[in-house]
Amino acid sequence: YYTARFTQFDAQIEFNPQDPVQSSVTAQVNPLSVETDHPTKDSWDQTLATDSKWFNGEAFPDITFASKGIERTGDFTGLITGDLTFLGVTKEIELNVTYNGTGNAPWFGARDLIGFSATGTLKRSDFGMTALLPNIGDEVEIIIEAEFLEAPTESAEEKRGS
Repeated sequence: YYTARFTQFDAQIEFNPQDPVQSSVTAQVNPLSVETDHPTKDSWDQTLATDSKWFNGEAFPDITFASKGIERTGDFTGLITGDLTFLGVTKEIELNVTYNGTGNAPWFGARDLIGFSATGTLKRSDFGMTALLPNIGDEVEIIIEAEFLEAPTESAEEKRGS
């Protein structure tokens, strides 16, 4: 399997621990930040990022996701349904999500960290990316490992005693 990653992204969650199905997530990914471990990494990454056959990142500078619904599938698992916009095309996708836990690192004061893993698949041709089909597969596996830091709030400062 060929692996690529994005290094510039932003995501926000509104997490409701009492009722996780009331939570939401949005994300933005910069397609120009694609990185691979290909032997010709620099030139291949540039081609993937900018070529109109691939991510076309100059014409479409954002890949976005916005959740539309969450279903609990277990004590620490769920299914998030949302809209993925890629290459100017919006399609609904599903992500299988695992809640990995919440922790507090002393260097963040009273703000908590929360971790999630998510996986899903999509067909790149559904978004208009058909270059080198069928020689390069159509189905793409999405793997997300994410850690979110609680936003600073007055209550977080009060927990710390400031």
